[in-house]
Amino acid sequence: SSGINAEYGDLHSAQSSCEAMEHRLNQLNYEVSCKDEQLKFVNGEMEDRREDETVEMRNALLLMNKECQDLKIENSHLKEQQNGIKSETMRLEARETALIQHCLKQLSDTMSQIGKLEVAAEQKSEEIVLLKRDLS
Repeated sequence: SSGINAEYGDLHSAQSSCEAMEHRLNQLNYEVSCKDEQLKFVNGEMEDRREDETVEMRNALLLMNKECQDLKIENSHLKEQQNGIKSETMRLEARETALIQHCLKQLSDTMSQIGKLEVAAEQKSEEIVLLKRDLS
């Protein structure tokens, strides 16, 4: 009978251990389930953030592309203005050169006329001196 009691005690002890293990297993299963739910939630949040970031990046890229196009258009307009200013500058410089050449020619002609008038005045002076001598 004592052998049966010992076996019964061992069986009861094993059964208690088994129940404790079962309880711990249920507890661990519950914790794993909770962690799994948390992981799903975090993954969902990360996916939402990725989607939000993707949308934000797409919007930022669209905005930068628009700004780039605007800058290209502005650059094109500035190049057109620059070409217009270059053409106008070249036209004005050519006109300035022509005016300078015209002024130089007029100056040269005037100097030549002054030279001729000086020679004529010198001749008249000599003639006056000769006439005065002849009269005296």
